[in-house]
Amino acid sequence: MGQLDGMKEEVLTSERLCSGDRPSIEAAGIFVANSIKKAGIAVLMVDVLGRVHIMSPSSVQILKTPKVSKEELNQFSEEIAIQVLIEQGEKEEDIISYLKERQTLESDH
Repeated sequence: MGQLDGMKEEVLTSERLCSGDRPSIEAAGIFVANSIKKAGIAVLMVDVLGRVHIMSPSSVQILKTPKVSKEELNQFSEEIAIQVLIEQGEKEEDIISYLKERQTLESDH
């Protein structure tokens, strides 16, 4: 997986990682944290020999991104909820539909 803070470089295997081997889990965790901090995404893949590889985010195609649920959106102010929906790339008609649904829920309470 590469060298981390002076640690000896070792081949990380899915077997060791999935078995709960603490150094393997820590190494993977450090990579994931750094990758998310830098790029907002972490990509690990296992080859046919069971070795874990760090992959460039450009090596994968994102088909679907995580979304904030309507229940979570309803906990925010309407202004913040709209900002979240825009950041998620929602279409204008979907945002309008959400706002109408939200108003109906608020008027029922």
